[in-house]
Amino acid sequence: MGFLTKLKGLLPPSSRSFHAMYEEVGDIHNRVRTVQEDLVLLRSHMVHEVDEVIMPAVRHTQGAVDAHAAAMELFAWDAYRHDGESLADAKKRFFANIPAAEGRLRRYQELCTQLLAAFDELCASCGATYWIACGTLIGAVRHKGFIPWDDDIDLGMLRQNLDRVARAAEADERFRISVVYDFWACCKQVRFRWADEAVPCFLDLFPYDVVDAHDRAAALSAHASARERLREAQKTGLAFWEEAPYLDASDARASSVAEAFSRAEAGLAPLRQTGDAAEAGGRRAVLWGVENEDYPTATLVPAGNVFPLQRMTFDGVECWGPHDPLAVLEQAYGDVYTMPGDIKTHFRHTDLTLWDDAPSEPGR
Repeated sequence: MGFLTKLKGLLPPSSRSFHAMYEEVGDIHNRVRTVQEDLVLLRSHMVHEVDEVIMPAVRHTQGAVDAHAAAMELFAWDAYRHDGESLADAKKRFFANIPAAEGRLRRYQELCTQLLAAFDELCASCGATYWIACGTLIGAVRHKGFIPWDDDIDLGMLRQNLDRVARAAEADERFRISVVYDFWACCKQVRFRWADEAVPCFLDLFPYDVVDAHDRAAALSAHASARERLREAQKTGLAFWEEAPYLDASDARASSVAEAFSRAEAGLAPLRQTGDAAEAGGRRAVLWGVENEDYPTATLVPAGNVFPLQRMTFDGVECWGPHDPLAVLEQAYGDVYTMPGDIKTHFRHTDLTLWDDAPSEPGR
């Protein structure tokens, strides 16, 4: 390309070519507008198709599948039940006879139960109370130990007892408490562990607050509002959190996340009751901690279903459980003797292959 050609390219266009270019740009603009309008119409049509055609078909199909599954389950239980045996007893027998885990998973479960026994002793020494909860309580009731495909232990504690056991663990060189902020569940994971980081197991500690049972609506509303504020904070001042979705409390960036959780937790302070929840009868309830992940079916539990605590056995380990385990479980899960749907899909909390060299008797 010669010098004159280059120079011409830098000069302003003639009036005729300018108008031609202007008309061409205008034509492109109109075409874009037409495409945008077509897309709006297409989206509206798609929304209508989804709402009026697809979703009703999906709901109908889901209903048919659920009805078929329920019928097949009834046939299966009827075939499994012995003569003269009640359906409830047949279900209990079935779950009691499911084989325990084997291999790496079973070894990991055994490490967890060793830690549970040590935790029970630590709580006794410092005057803290706790109870087995969630999937661990299902396992204790249904299997007398671990659900065969489960890999963690869940414990509930009143907030003041969680603080007490945290101080006791800090003073004992065998143990440590880890705190991780989970972006995806928008929760604060508090876990009791062996001090030896070569041992992978942990106990999940879930804080609860005691509230007036007569203020049920106020407690649930305050809890929901606090959770919503945390979700909003994720989108605004804590946008960086998504880049490190499992943020350890020791990370310098965690301070602002911790402050958001502290504000949410403090917002429920006016509702908290003092004194012994076990002695309050039907006047009190236990409220799922606002820093825990969402648990809509069991956010608020009658205190009488939890207290006074009772001793239970979990995989041969004596531990504390709620006063009425079945009432607690039925509120959270419905009938725990229905066929479980997570045998193959249960979330794995750790990669078991990474811990083959973990000591068999940690803490010694």
